[in-house]
Amino acid sequence: MYPSTERRVAGRRVPQRRVPERSRTERTGRHAWVRTVRRPLPELTADVAVQVAAAAVAVLPGASVEWLEVDGSGLYEAHLLSAEGQAVVVHLDADLTVVGWLAEVG
Repeated sequence: MYPSTERRVAGRRVPQRRVPERSRTERTGRHAWVRTVRRPLPELTADVAVQVAAAAVAVLPGASVEWLEVDGSGLYEAHLLSAEGQAVVVHLDADLTVVGWLAEVG
């Protein structure tokens, strides 16, 4: 149980229980949400960017890298332009393993 504290009311001791600390809840009108601690995203340093680009281009030989980023779920994204001129996004995990790719249609 949680440690109790005591307070005095009219000269006598009254035990009072502590309430456990809860996560911060915010309200906006009728809507409420709880703030949770986010895990840190991996960094995209220059060394890691070179490795991500190399792994992504290995999937699509002849492609050129447009830009690299880390998405909200922690995957690396390499935005490429294939040799045929098609925009492709390659997703890589933290171990730089290709987990999938998407081609822009149209």
